[in-house]
Amino acid sequence: MAGGKFREGFTAGAIGAAAGYGMSKLIDYLNAMKGVKTGTRIQAGKALNVDGEYLIAWDYKEGVTGNGLQESITSIEDTVDGVFNDLAGRDAFVTSTTEGTHGPDSLHYSGDAIDLRTRDLSSSQINTITNRLRNEVGPNYDVIYHDRHIHIEYDPR
Repeated sequence: MAGGKFREGFTAGAIGAAAGYGMSKLIDYLNAMKGVKTGTRIQAGKALNVDGEYLIAWDYKEGVTGNGLQESITSIEDTVDGVFNDLAGRDAFVTSTTEGTHGPDSLHYSGDAIDLRTRDLSSSQINTITNRLRNEVGPNYDVIYHDRHIHIEYDPR
């Protein structure tokens, strides 16, 4: 099932059936991965992407999806959202993934990088969030603030 945004009120079962994924297979998968039960309501603006082994539910900028993100990035979602919730009072908001134009060696193209919105944050919040993310996601990730966003990439050395 490809990632995409769903209107509020769709349920996990309705999404699976609409995508031809097979409702029971989708529900079993969601139950095992994230505890999503039949009848769970998907919030407006959330992206749902079932692709092999992971579920993506970050908030995305219009026109941006989680399609093509690697598990190296999707696996840190809870950590990233936890830091944003603790320090900014909201989930992380993804402004760029694999789409758009990036530098020639960018890890965005391979799905190993994301950019996060900071326009509503103070300089102090940005610095604190950036430093805490560096500590919490670990040494295989680069976390930097540049060009008005926080950039996270999976770049093991």
